[in-house]
Amino acid sequence: MPTALRLAGVALALTALNLLAPVQQGVKTAAFDLVNQQTGVLKKGSSHITAVSAWVGRVAKEKPYGTEALEIEFFTAPLTAADGADLATNFGRKVKKRDYTAFVIFLDTARHATQVNFTFVVPGSTVVRTVAYTQAKLKSDFGDLHFDGKRVRFKSKGTFDETNEARELLRLAWDVDLDLPAVERNNAGR
Repeated sequence: MPTALRLAGVALALTALNLLAPVQQGVKTAAFDLVNQQTGVLKKGSSHITAVSAWVGRVAKEKPYGTEALEIEFFTAPLTAADGADLATNFGRKVKKRDYTAFVIFLDTARHATQVNFTFVVPGSTVVRTVAYTQAKLKSDFGDLHFDGKRVRFKSKGTFDETNEARELLRLAWDVDLDLPAVERNNAGR
């Protein structure tokens, strides 16, 4: 089956199930900042993203850890049915050609966060960092994460600082409040 036809079918199915309608409604707050003081690979300066839509993908056994993971992605434009289909079947290769941020949250068997990776993408800068893995950081910044297997309620306000010789080189900050359904992701698209 041609890819375009398959994506159109998935978009139609997602629309029929009304899985895309809550996308814009479920985001109460989604603001992100990147401050880069270092020169080199990343563009020096500050960037800000205010997301108007989000999407939550659930991967049952994310490699390399073999645990359940949530990928919560935030976008600066409203998502269409075609965007939802792209996210569900193709990991958002088309929709991620514009500014976006994402948390990948690895979960234990009780569905508590064990590690959180954060991605921030704007023209000239792509930053990916593990922002939480210690119990203290997970509890302080990601303790208000609730996932029942179908829906995610997530409220977090935090920062990640990368320093060198007592000088801050990179800072990531976020303020998020959302309540969205999680969509099972097709691993074949990766």
